[in-house]
Amino acid sequence: MKTIVSDIDGVIVRGVIPGSGFLLEHFESLLGAFLGTSLGHRLYRYFRKVNPEVRELLLQVRNAGYRIVLITGAKARHWQLVVDFLNEKDVPYDLLRLSDGVLESVTQFKARILAEIKPVVYLEDKLQILRVLQNAGLACKIVPVRKGKFDPSIILDVLRAA
Repeated sequence: MKTIVSDIDGVIVRGVIPGSGFLLEHFESLLGAFLGTSLGHRLYRYFRKVNPEVRELLLQVRNAGYRIVLITGAKARHWQLVVDFLNEKDVPYDLLRLSDGVLESVTQFKARILAEIKPVVYLEDKLQILRVLQNAGLACKIVPVRKGKFDPSIILDVLRAA
């Protein structure tokens, strides 16, 4: 089955206030103490908003018969929090992969998953990861998403041609 893969943080989900994505990403150990609590769940939901353009694109992709795989550098121990958030916000997906954060870097994790899944398109927001993946010889179209913005026509054109 043809597949589209998307990163979650910075692509599908973005921080509501400037810096909230940075806090969640770079102070994970500090926030980790809260994420297993009801307060942590509320803070996670408060600081995060779904990008409606990406959600709409994912709905179009699903309706066209593609499988949707979401990947994130978030740690596997936050699985339920991520699943609950995605379901609460009606983000369509068929498979979710989270990093273990121990055996490999986030970039290595994403490169490995893309090599395994062999998607037609991959959406990513982090420039450093984009550069590594573009040089990794993957057979998919890697689409940059900058500050929640992207050109959906590029993705739809690739999907039509696949």
